[in-house]
Amino acid sequence: MQWWAIWLRTGGERDMNNEENKKYEELGRLFAGESSQPEAGNDKELQDIWNAAGSYSYDSTTSVEAGWQDLKNRIGVQAPMKVSWMRRHSYAVAASFAVILMAGAGIWFQWKRNALHPQMVYSTTASVTKKITLSDGSTITLNGNSKVIVGEGFNQNNRSISLTGEAKFEVARNEEIPFQVNAGTSHTEVLGTGFDIQAYPGENISIVVRHGKVSFSAKGQELILTKGKAAVFEVESEKLTAVSGDTNSIQWDSELLVFKKANLRQIGELLNHRFGKTLVYKESEATRTFTGKFEANATAEQIAQTMSEALGLELTVK
Repeated sequence: MQWWAIWLRTGGERDMNNEENKKYEELGRLFAGESSQPEAGNDKELQDIWNAAGSYSYDSTTSVEAGWQDLKNRIGVQAPMKVSWMRRHSYAVAASFAVILMAGAGIWFQWKRNALHPQMVYSTTASVTKKITLSDGSTITLNGNSKVIVGEGFNQNNRSISLTGEAKFEVARNEEIPFQVNAGTSHTEVLGTGFDIQAYPGENISIVVRHGKVSFSAKGQELILTKGKAAVFEVESEKLTAVSGDTNSIQWDSELLVFKKANLRQIGELLNHRFGKTLVYKESEATRTFTGKFEANATAEQIAQTMSEALGLELTVK
């Protein structure tokens, strides 16, 4: 016999009259499996409890919290209005355990599934990049000063993550569970493709698609982007715009940092995001371009010195 049935037969009986004792003793037998249904002649309350339990349907896609809220709502609606505190308490306990019998297995498996796939947080500090391989085979490469949160139950009932900073994504294809990235006020959804997102706090959010097709949306606006296309969501104006031009002027990963005719303004932004350093140059020099390749462990000072020598400028970082 389960402990809750014993409770109903012993401690739960205290302060009840004999008639109530018999009623909850029978309820205990029902939950313990010693009886299949309420005996004829018992009052409507006992029959209602049993019917409420039997009619409960557990949805495996529902979260544990939502499942228990539904249970509480059912108990609250169906509980008698004029009963003693002990009867209300016993009713709630009895109905709760009835639902556990009918739907507890589903809730347990939902909890177990999420326990096996808990929320995971990955982050990087300045000048550090990190490559992450997810359970679905997708990879994420984080740039410096970035963070990604992989949602609970990832690759089971969702493929949802959130991003702060900058990252490259190479998404394994799964047509049944779309891959979703929430970055600031933007939302990106794909089935399987490669793309880069930059979403540092307080700055515009940008995306570049390397291959495949991406749905990129923000504030009720949406763009469908394909290979080589890019878009920017302007935080201040809340405007989403497709952009053209060379979207590959700056390439980075866990091994290399490559500039292809990148201007100093673009390079300065990258140094700030990746290293937390400010590139110092004259405003009139902002459009000067540089092409070069650096190892991933190169410092901001080394990059500035190399560009100074190549361009004949006095560039520093602070």
